[in-house]
Amino acid sequence: MLEALHGAAPEHRLQWQPPFLPSACGRVAAAFRFDDEPEGEWLQMEAQAAIGLGRIPSVQVRICIPIPQLQAQAGFGVANDASRLGLAAVHFDAPAPALVVQQVAVFAGFHDEAVQRETTLNMLAAVFATVRACLELARAAEGNKPDELESFATCVISRMIRWDVAMLVPDSPAFRHMLEAAARPDDEADRSLVDRWLRAGVARDPAEERDFQHPFFDLEQRCRWILRDAMPNPPSAAPQRQLQLLERALSDRPEPWNGMVIAVDDIRGAFALGLDLEIAQVTPSQAEQLRRHFPMLHPAGQPLPALPPQDYWLTKPSHPQLLPHGLQGLAIASPRTRAPLR
Repeated sequence: MLEALHGAAPEHRLQWQPPFLPSACGRVAAAFRFDDEPEGEWLQMEAQAAIGLGRIPSVQVRICIPIPQLQAQAGFGVANDASRLGLAAVHFDAPAPALVVQQVAVFAGFHDEAVQRETTLNMLAAVFATVRACLELARAAEGNKPDELESFATCVISRMIRWDVAMLVPDSPAFRHMLEAAARPDDEADRSLVDRWLRAGVARDPAEERDFQHPFFDLEQRCRWILRDAMPNPPSAAPQRQLQLLERALSDRPEPWNGMVIAVDDIRGAFALGLDLEIAQVTPSQAEQLRRHFPMLHPAGQPLPALPPQDYWLTKPSHPQLLPHGLQGLAIASPRTRAPLR
């Protein structure tokens, strides 16, 4: 276990507070920091290996993250969000106050030393990624939360753009909003590329399709995280929540939608796709209201394209998601941050 902990330190850029020595009973207690977190409290780690005749070999790790300024409500929220990553268990110790990350690796059924070491390293990777996510989420809890209605608009429009069921009028409010959301900040080359894609719409270069899909799929996933407490997962589990969010967004935050044009012949299906619902879950009366709100594209002398078959767009494999900050990227990255193109 001690070897695995030392092996994890360089990979995760850890600095240990000496002394770092195992006790005779197979326990390790130490304090550490990440190299890029030089300030604040030391994180307290306890690890124990269960060994010996008649015992199932295992390693348990517990890391306490003291955050004195974290309020109880925010602390419980951070613990829930970090646990949703599915990497390690997290709970909030309100009296401390502190976030506590725990994980166990059990080696029942195999005794190969190399396999046990690899399993321990994988567990430590999950634990340290969760600890990093806790630190970032705790900082985010102290700041301003993203606007949910704006994030909802970004999520829906990004899906409709990816599936070619909507286009954006160049330089409209919707166009500028999606350009700012999808392009990397302070990267003029990337901004120019996303601008060209949005202006081209369905006529963009097919050779760039894979690169086009990445930023908008990534953007959709980040918005889904922001909306984790407002939007059901999957959305079709409670379609009225989606439709109510759409009604609120169009009423209270119309700017991101101003300039979106429907580019297929079925507005009901287009919004079902954008909302990630089944077509039957959007009523004809709701579709008629949307038709009065959004213009339809009218190419000269040509009929509008048909909506993709529902059995295809409900089961289409997701495009690969790129997480810029490793395992915890989905939880902590802002909607305007994404990995570079290939």
